[in-house]
Amino acid sequence: MHILVPINFDEPSLKGINYALSIADPEKDKITTIQVLPPKKAQTAKLAHRMQELKWEEDEAHHQAQLKEFIAKTSKPNYHYQDHLLRRGDLSKRVLVETLDNDYDLIIMGTKGGSKLKATLFSSKTFNLLKMATIPTIAVPETWVDTSEHNACVALRFDNVITPICERLLSVSKALSYSTQVMTVVNKIESTIGINIQHEGESLPLYISADKQPTKAISKFIADNNISLLCLHFNIYSSLGSLANTSAAEEFSFRSPIPILFTK
Repeated sequence: MHILVPINFDEPSLKGINYALSIADPEKDKITTIQVLPPKKAQTAKLAHRMQELKWEEDEAHHQAQLKEFIAKTSKPNYHYQDHLLRRGDLSKRVLVETLDNDYDLIIMGTKGGSKLKATLFSSKTFNLLKMATIPTIAVPETWVDTSEHNACVALRFDNVITPICERLLSVSKALSYSTQVMTVVNKIESTIGINIQHEGESLPLYISADKQPTKAISKFIADNNISLLCLHFNIYSSLGSLANTSAAEEFSFRSPIPILFTK
């Protein structure tokens, strides 16, 4: 598995890279970091090319100095990375181009979290990246603490349980060596008949919670089962429409204490 980790050398970035290091198998997985600098405008057209060259050389030198200091603070300072990339432009667009042009399997990004309202109105970097990402993406909250637990929970609407969406989430969590459970929340349980999810020759029970507050039910399931990774389906809405269409699972994700795996 090849993992791409956007960084900017702050505390959320450190949590993101440490999470990547905690799940990566050095024998078979690769980690590449990418820092995306904001675009710069040249002062005059005549000097544009040379000024950009000089500025880029300065940025590269600064990046290398910061990178060395940053890597020294990670949980595995001697880890051998596949590459450290430096790009300029919009973070979401540059990461999108990088994943389209190269063979990446997963994006891991540290996030400060916050409310869905803030993410929608102020276009947070994490939220924009999630909207544009074409491969599975894990958002790691600033509050994440590494533990020995490797239990994942796929939380979906009932009508999405037996679908390719669930298959994708189960496949990624299994590839990351998580022991995964599937749960859904309904207003009322109409039947006590058990439902099993078939995945790669394995039969997984579907845990159904009857609760009018899905966010509360997901939180309880996480606490009761020592869940360390929450797996969700990310719906793409327009900026204005997203507030009205936000699912309980998405609302929970923006203030989650554990990493969130998103697929589309």
